Amino acid sequence: MSIPFHSYAVKSADGSFSFTVLDVKCDVTPDLEATRDYADEDQDDADCQVAGGVEFTGQISLAGPPASGKWQVGWIQTIYPCRQAVTYRSPDGSRLGKMVSDVTQSMRDGDPAHSVPGGHCIWYDMTQSSEPIEPSSSPVDVGMDDQPNVPFHDVYNGKAVPWIKGWKAVAVEGTKSFCTWLVAEATDDHEIVYLYHVIWECDYTTSLKDGQLVSPSGGTRIVSHGPGIGSKTPDLSDDSIDEDSFPYEPDADLLSAKPA
Repeated sequence: MSIPFHSYAVKSADGSFSFTVLDVKCDVTPDLEATRDYADEDQDDADCQVAGGVEFTGQISLAGPPASGKWQVGWIQTIYPCRQAVTYRSPDGSRLGKMVSDVTQSMRDGDPAHSVPGGHCIWYDMTQSSEPIEPSSSPVDVGMDDQPNVPFHDVYNGKAVPWIKGWKAVAVEGTKSFCTWLVAEATDDHEIVYLYHVIWECDYTTSLKDGQLVSPSGGTRIVSHGPGIGSKTPDLSDDSIDEDSFPYEPDADLLSAKPA
C-alpha cells in the first residue's frame, strides 16, 4: 500500500536545523510466503521459512547553518515482545509438539554496534538504510526493507532436538511486532530527531503441508503511522537482536516425547 503524504518540517533540539520530510512511502507485501531458501543462521540449520515483508523509503531535506558531516538520516527499528511457534507431527501421527521462540524484551533490530568504527550504530542497515545530509543540499533519499520470518524444517533434522528427527512441520503460529522510525542523528553528540514512525507486524498463522502454506490466515500489516516518535519506545542499545537471542525451544508436549 502507499500512504498519502504531505510534507512537513521538524526542528533539532536547539532550533538551528530544520528537517523537511518531503515524502514517505510504506510498501507492504501482505501475504505470507513459504520458501526453501532460508538464508539466516539458526541453532538447528532450518532450511525453510514463512515470511512477510515491508519496504520503506523517505525523502528529506535540511536547512540550517553549515554543518559538514554533522547529520545522518535513515531508518531504525525495534522489535517488541512476541512469540512464534512451529508445530511438528510425529511420523506415525500420534504426537504433536511445538518449537517455540519467545521474544521476552524489546530489542534494537539492525546492524550490531561493534560492526562499525567507533562501536556506535543505531541504523537498521549502516550501508543501505542511512545517508549523510547537508544543509541546502539536494534532498536525500533513504530506504530499507525487511522480510521477518519464522524458520522451520519440512522434515526435522534432529540437530537441536534429536528425539524428533523425522517429524514433519504442520503449522506455524505467532507474530513479530515492530516499530520503524525515520530519524536524523547528529554525529557529534548523537542527538536524535524523530521524523516519522511506522508500527507494523507479521502474523504467521498458517498450516503447512510438505513445506508449503495451506490456508494461511496471517500476513503483514501496518498498525499505525505518522510524524514524530509515535507511541512506541525505541531501543537504542548497542546489542541488536540476532538468531541466537531467543532460540526455538521444545514445548512441554515435545519434552514429554523425549525418551527416558
